[in-house]
Amino acid sequence: MANDRKHKKTPSSWQIERLDPNKVPWYGRKLLLEHNKRYEFAKRFVKGEVVELGCGSGYGAYLLAKNNVRHIYAIDIDAKAIEYAKKNYPQKKVAYLVGDAINTKLPSFCADVVICFETIEHLKNIEDFLSEVNRLLKSRGILILSTPNKVVSFGDNPYHLREYTLLELHEALAKFFQIQFYGQRRVGKKLLQVFKKFVEFFPFLGLFLRFRPWEDYAIHKLQNLQDDSYLYFLAVCQKK
Repeated sequence: MANDRKHKKTPSSWQIERLDPNKVPWYGRKLLLEHNKRYEFAKRFVKGEVVELGCGSGYGAYLLAKNNVRHIYAIDIDAKAIEYAKKNYPQKKVAYLVGDAINTKLPSFCADVVICFETIEHLKNIEDFLSEVNRLLKSRGILILSTPNKVVSFGDNPYHLREYTLLELHEALAKFFQIQFYGQRRVGKKLLQVFKKFVEFFPFLGLFLRFRPWEDYAIHKLQNLQDDSYLYFLAVCQKK
């Protein structure tokens, strides 16, 4: 992830931001399912040369490498994460590299697809990131990204510098075309607000609030820019 995020005295970014299927506790299985669904979704688009920005522990790049790709550059700002990925998820098609999402130092026009899950919310300036993506992508290349929905987010992650509404995300991606938005994990906004009020008085209910096992973790195509009742947005867009 980009090196311009602001750290506070909180649990480490590895504890909060890194996910490894081999080390997920029982209460984190739903989170793992969310992530797996995103990579399953991305499989339909990946081909040729792929760049993943914010690869974390590396398991996602490892999964994608089993598909119809020639090569994957898996990049993360955290040297420990890259060291971990090389050790635990080696794959001959994947090169794990320490790098910044806004300045990867990869060659221009090297990617058919750029994937970036749960990273843009860590960046001060999304424009720098999108300029780098535009530089990396070949003509008609595809960007696939995901990010939390500001409208229904818990808003308590100390490593998130900015979260987006669907309209804000649409505006930020204006330099791309043929943008299609998707939602993951539909929530009842009114019910969620009620739950949040309860948690203010009964903090121990916070864990239950996060689980909400009745919610669907599948990814659904959004029909319009007012459909903001999902915990996460995904965008698939093509370089002009």
